[in-house]
Amino acid sequence: MEKYPTDTLATELLTMLNSNGYDIEVIDADNVVLPGDYPAQNRTNRRILQLHDIWHLVGGYGFTGAGEVAISGFQMAQFGQNYSTRFLATVATKVGNHTPAVMDMLLSVTFDGWRHGRATSELIAEPWHERIADPISKISTDTRRLHRPSHP
Repeated sequence: MEKYPTDTLATELLTMLNSNGYDIEVIDADNVVLPGDYPAQNRTNRRILQLHDIWHLVGGYGFTGAGEVAISGFQMAQFGQNYSTRFLATVATKVGNHTPAVMDMLLSVTFDGWRHGRATSELIAEPWHERIADPISKISTDTRRLHRPSHP
């Protein structure tokens, strides 16, 4: 990823990984599985976890607590992903029990992420390997939707 020009998805991802001490191979694809009756979800869940940090970059969400809340709202709007739902439920419960004064901010950040996710084309189907040399600003512009169908 070092060979790409600055400000591309490749270099931004590499910078983010290096500055946070993350390993690009952090997800062991053979062990990220759900037990139970829905093994078909494992491929989708694995893909979501693998692309999560890319969506942080493309969506403009920082790698902070608020950024994780926002990207979880974004992912929930994109595809109702169960990890995001459980994460947000846990955070909201903790906030409600320990720091209820910040609940308004938590909900605001969550729903800002959700609205952004609804206004963005489905990122799970994006051919990210073909976009690695694109500037993040171009990807963000390309993936915005003006008229996303509403779901009842």
